[in-house]
Amino acid sequence: MGGVDGAQPGIIMPAQPEVPLSYRQEFYAGHAEDMAWIISSSQPTRVPLGSYRDALLTLEWTRLEPDVLSEKLYAPGVGLISEHDVAGGDERSVLVSVKSG
Repeated sequence: MGGVDGAQPGIIMPAQPEVPLSYRQEFYAGHAEDMAWIISSSQPTRVPLGSYRDALLTLEWTRLEPDVLSEKLYAPGVGLISEHDVAGGDERSVLVSVKSG
């Protein structure tokens, strides 16, 4: 949607993520206003797919849902492996498998 009706492109993950970088993931006023803040680049974690010593931990939010705050974990070479709401919601997901093809 970047460029359409005032929407601006964003970034889901910077190429060189660093603590304590914060950034806009997307922006379409009133529809998509997601933000992220990198808080750790060496978070140990375990999901059904496996264990990781160096996952990137972010806090993510949007002004459109001001009471909701989510933690997301990204593993190098894999991507998003876990997310859960830490305030204002009850969403939770973990990566259980990867299918190539």
